[in-house]
Amino acid sequence: MNTRFNDDNDSPDAGSRLRLELIVGSAWLAVGLFVVPAVVYWVGNASLGPYGENAGLSTFYGAFFADLASGAPRAWVLALGPLLLISLVRLLYIGVGTRTPAPEKSDNDDEPPRKPQPKPAVKRTRVEPRVG
Repeated sequence: MNTRFNDDNDSPDAGSRLRLELIVGSAWLAVGLFVVPAVVYWVGNASLGPYGENAGLSTFYGAFFADLASGAPRAWVLALGPLLLISLVRLLYIGVGTRTPAPEKSDNDDEPPRKPQPKPAVKRTRVEPRVG
């Protein structure tokens, strides 16, 4: 007999939320692994000059992934930077705008709500411009 407890983690929303978080995290990790090094290469190439003798973007990527494999902190900061930055911003905004305060109960809650009174009509007159 297979029984499951009804926890928050077992709800279908939790599984879809986890799947969404994994997709978003993987996308930001891919940006850090493939887009950020290309931007660093192009900015460095434009501001500091060419990267080595006869070395292009593929050589830069080779050196970058070799630094990742050796555990160089500068390479890991580049690779994990976008993911960590977005996660930090999301942590700052956890719970913002999700709670609505409960309306305060007054002594007149037993009475039905009043209908709003229509505004009185304003009489408008047309003013013709003078010609001549």
